[in-house]
Amino acid sequence: MRRVDGLLTWNMGCGPKVDAPKSARQRRLRLLKQLLKEHDPSLIALQEAPSEAELRGTLGAGFDLVRSAGGVVAAHRSDRWSCDYNDVANGRVVVTGLVAVGAATSLWLFSIHGPALFKSAQRKGEFIRTQVAPLLRERRAADDSRSNVVAGDMNLPPFDDAITSEEGLRANRSWAWVARNSSGTNRALFNSTWILLGRHHLPGTLYRSSVDLDGPWFGCDQVMVSAGLSEHGGFAVDVVDVVGGKSLRKAGSIGMPDSDIGSDHLPIVSKLGVD
Repeated sequence: MRRVDGLLTWNMGCGPKVDAPKSARQRRLRLLKQLLKEHDPSLIALQEAPSEAELRGTLGAGFDLVRSAGGVVAAHRSDRWSCDYNDVANGRVVVTGLVAVGAATSLWLFSIHGPALFKSAQRKGEFIRTQVAPLLRERRAADDSRSNVVAGDMNLPPFDDAITSEEGLRANRSWAWVARNSSGTNRALFNSTWILLGRHHLPGTLYRSSVDLDGPWFGCDQVMVSAGLSEHGGFAVDVVDVVGGKSLRKAGSIGMPDSDIGSDHLPIVSKLGVD
């Protein structure tokens, strides 16, 4: 019988290159713990995350995690997944190989934090094309039977050429097209983020007052998966803007993320079908 596993991705805004005070780290770690309680994810992709010790104290003994020097994290519940591979050589990319406990599914899980500060859209795209996509194809070549999950803060919209093109992640919003192109080391991914962009009241996870491309709301936080993980009605994706009864958004008509409560990014939760 197919089971449904949860995935959480969130840019916490308190990594090694962010001057976040201790109070902000502690507050966001408490929110992370509450997110676990409310959404019960078994897979977690974090960006700009605090120290490994702080994360282990928050996630508890039930989670195993891998953290890069750049503050990117991939974590999994050890009673639902076992890890047989990890790679943190690139500080902005964490790769783990996971095998489902009590099920047949195995994964390559990528947690990504694309560059942003003082980088043009072209340079951001180059990171995806030259560092993420080749690494994804390399893992597929090593074990092509595994499903793929690519999640995190891409710092690009889902319609950017680096996300959609064959030279990039080949991530598409059409599930049927992805299902028809789901073989080989350059196979397609289903990008669920497009579902969120159609919601006029909350069409993204990051807000910037200056309009660039599709802003001021941006869909830079994304979840891309193999077609098989999102079929048979087991798939869902949503932006979280309330945790523990507290709004992660500022009051008023704009409702931008409130970094005094959470971070400047809103978390995304999704559901994956596991055979």
